[in-house]
Parts: sequence; C-alpha cells; structure tokens
Amino acid sequence: GNWQADHIQKLTDSDATKANIHGAINWMKTNAKSGDTCLFFFSGHGACSDDVLPFDEYDDRDEYICPYDSTDWFEDSIRDDELDAWMTPIEAKKIVILDTCFAGGAYKGTDISTKTKPNVPHAKLAKDFAKDLAKDLNKAGYVVLAACNDWQCAWESDILENGVFTYYVVEGLGGPANADADNDISTEEIYEYA
Repeated sequence: GNWQADHIQKLTDSDATKANIHGAINWMKTNAKSGDTCLFFFSGHGACSDDVLPFDEYDDRDEYICPYDSTDWFEDSIRDDELDAWMTPIEAKKIVILDTCFAGGAYKGTDISTKTKPNVPHAKLAKDFAKDLAKDLNKAGYVVLAACNDWQCAWESDILENGVFTYYVVEGLGGPANADADNDISTEEIYEYA
C-alpha cells in the first residue's frame, strides 16, 4: 500500500542505539497487523562469543549485532536470541536483512574494509556469523537475507558510501533485480542480485 512517514522507524548513526532498536521493534509489534510485512534492516558491526543460556547453538557460539552505543561487544550488543525474542511476538510477516559480518579481513585494499567490530581477536570469532544469526530467525513468518555465508565477510566501501550488500539490495530494488520482468521483485531475486 501507500507508505506514510508514521509507518517507518529509521535509526541511523547515533540514533541506532540498543534501546532505540528495541523500541522500534516494539513499535512494529504494537502497530503491525497479521497481514502486514515488517522489515528489520541492520547494517553495522557483528561479533560472537561463547553460547550463553539458553544453550542452543550447534557451534557453541552466540552471535551479536552491535548497535551504535555498543562499547562491550557482548553486554551492550544484541544477541541473536535477544533479537529473536524481540521479533517473534510481531504478528506480521518479518523480513530481516543483515549486512554485517564477524571476521577481520585479509583484504587490504584502500576502498573496501570488513564490517567487523574493531580489535576483535580472530581466535574468538565463529566462522558462521551471518548464517547462525539468521538460523535463530529461520522459522515460519520470517524471511532472512544475510550479506555473507559461513566463509565470507560482509564488506563496506567508501566509494559506494555503503555496505556492498546494502548498496546492491537498494540498487536491485530500483528495478534491476526483477529477473523475470514480472514487475514484482521477490526476496529471492533481490538476494541473487545483491
């Protein structure tokens, strides 16, 4: 339908705190109807650590997205189980797009860098961040698009002024992702394009 400003909770830079992200998800829970579709998009740093209660990770690691005010990349970040608990009560269909990664990169170019929390020791990082974070949300009512696979990093580019995945998701939504020319862009088409 026609979107109005009161249907959008956009948090950027210093507004993208853990409390504000939680508040925006609660806003969706309060305002979304069962026939609606809600989009949660996060582009930023990611981290992981030993699994904490509930012990539910096959690799014994919990994954985190790190909001703007994250000073300790575990306590101040949003754990995968926490994000799941916040979003599960939303009655609407949920689309989750995660443009984040877990690892420091081997790429040393001047334009592109990995989207990882600075100074995170490589030895403490799980190899399946995006896949595992998405796994916690992989159930009925969700569609999850993650920027990287278990062996990939999510990248950001100064030239694109964005995460590379984010840039191509947005570009694809402008039309190029419509592979079958049916004037509808599916989540599969946008993911393949990105």
